[in-house]
Amino acid sequence: MFPSSVEAFTEQTCINENLTIPKVILKALDKSKDNVFVFDRGVFSREAFCELDKNDCSFVTRLHVNARHVVLSDVDTPPGLVVGNLTVLKDQRVNLYCSGYKVVEQLSG
Repeated sequence: MFPSSVEAFTEQTCINENLTIPKVILKALDKSKDNVFVFDRGVFSREAFCELDKNDCSFVTRLHVNARHVVLSDVDTPPGLVVGNLTVLKDQRVNLYCSGYKVVEQLSG
């Protein structure tokens, strides 16, 4: 449960996590199927998600509350599941909207 790598960005242009998080993940040495990249709400760009997906990177993230999406399936989780100091309310596989009424369907999960 420890991070396998860390990278620090110090330039003002790197303040946008939509740019830095995918860059670090795509640069990672081991993108094997059993590795899962975990990051929080800093990435919200659909293009960033699609880029990670195109490069066969498995990832888990938390979406902004108002992110438009279509639920594909619910993942069974025990009621009241607590992980560290977080309570899991629901776990879902979704397709995200890119803009307007267009759904991004290429993401695998």
